[in-house]
Amino acid sequence: MLTASQAYELQNPKTETLSWPPLDDIVQSGLKDRPDIQALQFKITALSENLGLARAQSLPNINGFAAGGQGRFNGTTVKEEQRHGVGALGLLVPIFTGGRLKAEREEARAELQGATAANEELQQQIRLQVSQAYYELQDLSERIRAADEQRKAAQQALTLVQARYRVQLSSFLEVVTAQAAAAKAETNLARTQFDYERAKADLDFATGRSVRP
Repeated sequence: MLTASQAYELQNPKTETLSWPPLDDIVQSGLKDRPDIQALQFKITALSENLGLARAQSLPNINGFAAGGQGRFNGTTVKEEQRHGVGALGLLVPIFTGGRLKAEREEARAELQGATAANEELQQQIRLQVSQAYYELQDLSERIRAADEQRKAAQQALTLVQARYRVQLSSFLEVVTAQAAAAKAETNLARTQFDYERAKADLDFATGRSVRP
């Protein structure tokens, strides 16, 4: 039960409002460090190589072979000046493949285009997430300062009304009202600090950093 002379103070969570770098720098950090976009970019690289391989399989292929040394060519049609080596050269032109190579190229191209589109969409999503968390942090920093000023003012008002009550210049109702206002100000500050910590975690996620304890 509250009494007119009872003093109390709620404990606020420790919150450090930080000075953040420019938004563009944070966005670029997210585009570089997010694990999901890194994985997607690795996939695009692999699909690009796969498309290059599919295209290469459609091109003519030249194979050569050569060997040298002493050998027995008696009784053969090999000329004397050719009896110290042998070589061969072949040209493979993929013509009759039943459309298989073309289908493989089209499939590889479609997969690459899909991954590229997904990468662009993810980049837009990261920019949006970072911007939202960034501006929310700026807003909550101001709200924390305002809430802390309100808390101090409410606590001073409570101290004053308690002193007036002790000399019978204020009513018990005024004391209870001041106590309720002080408690509300403390609660508002704690809630705002919690929202700030949540926004920091959101920004850490959006930029690919580990969440700070």
